[in-house]
Amino acid sequence: MSSSVLRRFLVELGEAGLVHQTGESPYALTTPGREAFGALRPLVSQADVLPVAGQ
Repeated sequence: MSSSVLRRFLVELGEAGLVHQTGESPYALTTPGREAFGALRPLVSQADVLPVAGQ
């Protein structure tokens, strides 16, 4: 992933209130970001084991 694409994603996540820039690290999850991560984590693990349609 190019740095410009990564930057665009981080800006969009910031605008959505899921990440913010901090003095300690470049970016950190906000409370809603941590909640979204927790909710989506089981889906990501399932996506790794489910077959892809058409394959």
